[in-house]
Amino acid sequence: YPFYSQLNYMHAMEIYNGPFENNSHVYDDMLLLGRDIYCIGGDDSHSVDTSGHSWTMIKAAALDYRTVTKALMDGHFYASQGPEIFDLYVEDGMMHVTTSDAQEIHFVTAARAEEGKSVAAKEGQFLNEASFKILPESVYVRVVVVGPNGKTASTNAFATYDLLH
Repeated sequence: YPFYSQLNYMHAMEIYNGPFENNSHVYDDMLLLGRDIYCIGGDDSHSVDTSGHSWTMIKAAALDYRTVTKALMDGHFYASQGPEIFDLYVEDGMMHVTTSDAQEIHFVTAARAEEGKSVAAKEGQFLNEASFKILPESVYVRVVVVGPNGKTASTNAFATYDLLH
């Protein structure tokens, strides 16, 4: 097992670190190990010239310490290297997402083969929305948006049990 499989009691982990490091596989491993954990984007660059490659987009009613901290504790955020997620909701067992221009939108789950998990734009076009039928056996679902330049945005994982009940 990788070293991180021994880590417990973490609130969040860095799924993106700067322009090159994408830890999506580590995030999925942690979820499959039963960790209830969020994902964040960070950019610990030590130079102004190389900063601004990944960040955490927070949904908060106000830009003050208490409101932002509560949003972070409640999981009201997503990690991004550029793409934006404008809306994400569940209705009648379907997850719906609206995004900035995207080449692909993926619904990542614990199940290996499910219909409609990924949607790709036709050549020369972009996607701005996608939907996915949530199945209980999916265990969790999270959304990954791939922008026109290949950079991605990732939501936190949602337990399918919670979404369907």
